[in-house]
Amino acid sequence: MCMQMYVSMKAMPWYCALPTISEYMIENGWTRCFLRISDVGWVSYAWNVALYLAFVEFGMALNPLDGILQALPHVVVLFVVPTHFATHIGLVFLEAIWTTNIHDCIHGKRWPIMGAGYHTIHHTTCRHNYGHYTVWIDQMFGTLCNPEKEDDGKKS
Repeated sequence: MCMQMYVSMKAMPWYCALPTISEYMIENGWTRCFLRISDVGWVSYAWNVALYLAFVEFGMALNPLDGILQALPHVVVLFVVPTHFATHIGLVFLEAIWTTNIHDCIHGKRWPIMGAGYHTIHHTTCRHNYGHYTVWIDQMFGTLCNPEKEDDGKKS
């Protein structure tokens, strides 16, 4: 546990760098962020949020750069999809809550949500469950490993 705390503290500046850089790029107008939903309308806003979440769902994860690579789609998408600034900040905040959720070892067993059970398999095999919030991407690319099926296999 002490080693994990040490690694986390050592990685903290790197985890903070990407949001700081993205905030700088937003404030300088280098991204497609907008301040008011009325700038694009509600239909476009809803479509853009869906695109944003789909883009983030492809986040990579599997080595010490995991945290940075997980946050990278939240920055890259700002250049691709028109994004409401407050929504972007809210989704980055929810990312922190989500990260805690998938590491708390409590698997909610709510398909298609990528819960802690799926994420534990991701960490133990490094070949499965790369999805972010849902299992859709893993189903699409054949990398899904269901925790219930793993449990069944251990009982046999």
